[in-house]
Amino acid sequence: MEGSELSRAIFLDRDGVIIEDTGHPGDAEEIHLLPGVTESLTKLRDSGYLLLVVSNQAGIAKGLFGQEVLGQIEREIVSLMGFDLDGWYYCPHHPEGQIEELKRYCDCRKPKPGMLLQAIEEHHIDPAKSFMFGNMWHDVLAANRAGVKAVLVDSTPEKALADPCKEIATAWATAHGIAEATAAVLSSP
Repeated sequence: MEGSELSRAIFLDRDGVIIEDTGHPGDAEEIHLLPGVTESLTKLRDSGYLLLVVSNQAGIAKGLFGQEVLGQIEREIVSLMGFDLDGWYYCPHHPEGQIEELKRYCDCRKPKPGMLLQAIEEHHIDPAKSFMFGNMWHDVLAANRAGVKAVLVDSTPEKALADPCKEIATAWATAHGIAEATAAVLSSP
């Protein structure tokens, strides 16, 4: 994008950052926004950040739900918030999946940065001016690998403690929920 300024973005893990982490939600009725999500994302959007979901969804590869359920859940999140986000990126793969064509190692499953890099290219994003909000260390490591600052949102601390990526990932900040993560980003230089 010669002569054009690159965009800033907030990359968001879905489960545990935007909605309650219930494992593998099977339908839209199981979806509940976490406190402060709508207000925080509105503030970030109004401050000029693109808002993009980057989420591992191994339940597809494991045969627990299909792509249509993923779409229903996305529509329910949009309905609950009252607005859409700028992009939704999902990794449906898992090396131990039951669906043969999705049973594999890939470059999009976090902690690899594939989903972030795809969004960076498609939306002309400056990674150095962007942030990732994730509740797991593998989210943080994916952000590190993409050149994006990471905020560990500790909505599920017991899961984050068990994540082996914590030994090699570096968080720019930690936050108790999305409202605190948003405040940290908006107060940064």
